[in-house]
Amino acid sequence: MPSRSVTFSAGSSVSAPMAWGQLAIWRPLLTFADTSRFNLLRTTALGAGVTPERLLDAVRALVERHTTLRTHFIDGWQEIAGAGEVAVGFWELPESAVAAEWQSGAALLTADSFDLTSDWPVRFAAVLGQNGDVAAVAFALSHVAADGWTADRLLDDLKALLADTPAPAVTEPRWEPLDQLAYERSDAGLRVGAASIEHWSSVFRTAPASMYDFAPLPVEGPLIGQYRFESDALAAAAAVLGARSGTTTSTVVLTIASLWLANHCGQDEANVELIAGNRVTPRLRALRMHTAQDGLFALRTRDTDLATALREAHLAAIKGYRRSMYDPADLAARIAEISLDRGIYLDRATNFNHVRLNVDQLPRSAEVTRADLAEMATRSVLTRLDPMEWNDKKFFLTLEQPTADRCVLSLMADSRYLPPAVVESLLWGIERVARAALDGDLSVRDVTRLVGVAPVERGPEWVRTRAGWVRPDAVERLVRAVAGAGARLRAHPLADGSVELHAHAEGDLDAAVLHRDVVAALTGQIGVVAPDKYVLGGRTGELVHAAVAR
Repeated sequence: MPSRSVTFSAGSSVSAPMAWGQLAIWRPLLTFADTSRFNLLRTTALGAGVTPERLLDAVRALVERHTTLRTHFIDGWQEIAGAGEVAVGFWELPESAVAAEWQSGAALLTADSFDLTSDWPVRFAAVLGQNGDVAAVAFALSHVAADGWTADRLLDDLKALLADTPAPAVTEPRWEPLDQLAYERSDAGLRVGAASIEHWSSVFRTAPASMYDFAPLPVEGPLIGQYRFESDALAAAAAVLGARSGTTTSTVVLTIASLWLANHCGQDEANVELIAGNRVTPRLRALRMHTAQDGLFALRTRDTDLATALREAHLAAIKGYRRSMYDPADLAARIAEISLDRGIYLDRATNFNHVRLNVDQLPRSAEVTRADLAEMATRSVLTRLDPMEWNDKKFFLTLEQPTADRCVLSLMADSRYLPPAVVESLLWGIERVARAALDGDLSVRDVTRLVGVAPVERGPEWVRTRAGWVRPDAVERLVRAVAGAGARLRAHPLADGSVELHAHAEGDLDAAVLHRDVVAALTGQIGVVAPDKYVLGGRTGELVHAAVAR
């Protein structure tokens, strides 16, 4: 595609650490060799009269205004360029071309990963009409530079720069990444971060080490299944159910999925990490930067009615969203402390994301009849998409509401723990539970019954401990690898039906050092925890982490 260069000049270059939101996405993406699937694309058709020169001027103004678009990201730092060049690609389509053809061409902008150490985190392209004017414009963004909110606002900014009439006076505050960085380092920002980390700590001090501490199934081929479920019936039922319970459609979907997942996996609670946009103030809504971070949602399963569970989940979700701004390095350090103290590896592998594509659109809340829902359900569609080779998540549910009358659930699931038949039953089951809840009170137990998938079965080699389900033989093998082949593990039954694990080892060993080494060896292992006590050379070593009553 032929291109033209835009020269921009916006002051001095600046080097600074990344802000929290930037780090929150930059670090995880380092684990992927190909990050192209995380790229964001925005396109828009234009009216008559937009010449290439006018588009180039608009691109220049956009890049000069927003530092995000002229930043390189290197080793945890943002290198903001004061001057440089940005390329804009141009291609022509024949007069007979339809909109879908240039849309598919625009998608090529996202086909490759960004090298953020040398590439700008944005790619621009334009379609020329037969008269030489720009008929449409598209840009792709690296997810490190932008989340969905930022991408939408940048498209709004570009369209305003190209408008025939002068744009209205800007009323939103100017707030750029360096302003956000300064806030995060202020006393107020540090208090926000500390409160968020304390919330995470309070959950992780008692959470199961993994939601998926059971034997994985053998899988041939790619591990990660991908599914898409589209439902008008779910949108209608969940909106009414949310209105009745004083919650939201999002809470309804999150609650049903979480209750089922906890029960299916044999856990007393569900721990789900929420994707939080963090656009909670006018300044953050004005910020053109990736701000999304993880929040933490925890819902204990109780023998209660679904309406009560919805209200409890709603409060838990609000707390999780509000406590989602922090330095990722500080959170990692706290998790490491808790992991050492509890003797576990925390398997953070469950996520929920409510993508609010229509931020100003209110969901429907009118009552619907059973007949209405039955008719809507005939249009529900479940599609199994191409699987992925690998992902660090075992369950990632995304809720989109492209209109008030439609819900789209996208689920990415590790087939070793959640095989296709189970996942598909869950997706249909979420709709089924929401519909049934409108006819009368449901219990939490009814959720699992209506989904129709029984809890996983663990064999006699699995026992319950303070940190969840474990295989003592696997714990013994790990302790032997660290402490020597002569080490042995003994399980001591407790009154609540769980067990306490004691490791016995010979030699000149220090309990604290041994414990640190055992915890380090746990990384990535499911169904394995450190012993509760170490008995060394015939004597009892220090209890170096607290046993947590479950």
